[in-house]
Amino acid sequence: MVEAFFTRKRLGINTSIETAARTVDAFLILQDEMEREERDGTSQH
Repeated sequence: MVEAFFTRKRLGINTSIETAARTVDAFLILQDEMEREERDGTSQH
């Protein structure tokens, strides 16, 4: 799932209606976390 998120992000592929709701939710969570880390300059790991 994480690999798919970063691949789509790097290639500029938007999440489409054809994507499963669970996948869209996961991508949104990953996007929020990534933006928070970039903004705060920290990582949970």
